[in-house]
Amino acid sequence: MNLIQSIFNFFLTLSFVNLFVICDDVPSPRDAQTSSLVNNKLYFFGGSSVDNFTNHVWYLDLSNSFNVSVPPLYKGQEMLFAVSFASSCVSPIDNSSVFLIGGNMSLADNASVPFYPFEVYIFDSKMSYWRPANIIGYNNSYTARYSMQAVIDNDGKIFMFGGGDSNVTNVNITKNAWYNDMHMLDTTTMKWSTLLLCCFDIKMVRLFNTKSFTWSNKQTIGASIDNRGRHTAVLTQNGSIIIYGGSTINITQVSPNLAVLDINTWEWSIPNISQKNVPPSLVYHSATIFGNYMIVSFGQILLQLSPATISYIYILDIRNYTWVTVATINNLEAIPIPTNPSSSTYTLIIVVTSFVGIILIGSVITGIFIYKKRQEHRHSIATHGTLLKFENLKFVIICI
Repeated sequence: MNLIQSIFNFFLTLSFVNLFVICDDVPSPRDAQTSSLVNNKLYFFGGSSVDNFTNHVWYLDLSNSFNVSVPPLYKGQEMLFAVSFASSCVSPIDNSSVFLIGGNMSLADNASVPFYPFEVYIFDSKMSYWRPANIIGYNNSYTARYSMQAVIDNDGKIFMFGGGDSNVTNVNITKNAWYNDMHMLDTTTMKWSTLLLCCFDIKMVRLFNTKSFTWSNKQTIGASIDNRGRHTAVLTQNGSIIIYGGSTINITQVSPNLAVLDINTWEWSIPNISQKNVPPSLVYHSATIFGNYMIVSFGQILLQLSPATISYIYILDIRNYTWVTVATINNLEAIPIPTNPSSSTYTLIIVVTSFVGIILIGSVITGIFIYKKRQEHRHSIATHGTLLKFENLKFVIICI
């Protein structure tokens, strides 16, 4: 009886240990992270959390449907440095290499120590391996550039616009200089080039032709849209740009919070969006298009007395501009929404971990029994592996 009682207590202890480990293994609230979509994994790199930069890497598994209140987030390979306000692009050549560019960098264990040995790092998502890029003709004036926007074309050329030059002495004191220049990195040759440019307001859109390296202007029409910063802009498959969130130069609310630019007609419009499940006004978040969804991740709530970063995921169905609570991937059945997400989640984890614990311990006991009987030793190891592409010749820069 004592042996049975001991085994039962071990099962129970293992279940609760697994429960606490799983519940603790979630991303902390953050903003100013960069994100990249690699196949069905949406990666989040770095960011700012509790006034410190972070070197954490997380990814959202988009291979199956999921409940937005319990997103399938998993921890990836940490970076050698902490970084916020960086930009990242996925190589169209191998669809697995992520180029992380710029940002406010610091030593991973000390956010007050500036750290800029390299401006571009490469993440091999297949091997979960980081390495610095060996660049030819690098322009040293780009060092410590942050808050820039980088995009990549189908030929593997990364175009980086603007940004600030930050001389960081600590996380709260910065000296800034802002730029209106364009830089290019050809990832097939790793050669760096620098171009010049000026910028304007939201009613005038600048187009850059990535084949001829020439600029042109487009005057927009339509709805009145506030100039803004700290927002996101994504390109949909039907040729629309969705801007979301942001703030005015005085860090106040913008109107509207979401707007759409049709790049076929260059007309701004404001979709009629239901207020159900709508997220708060955000800045320093990230946004990514995946199929019919725009995924808005993390960020900082704007209208609060003290800025608060969040650890939430919000999903907009761009077919009808509704904020959804369930992301249906690959036409799978929608996942029911629990009435109490926290309670239901913990119950599910307890049941699953208990069941897995029983199977695991049962397997161990059986293995020991077979070993004693046959005096054989078997050993197995379980392994866990860890853009928008621009189809046209031009990409759009929205100077807001």
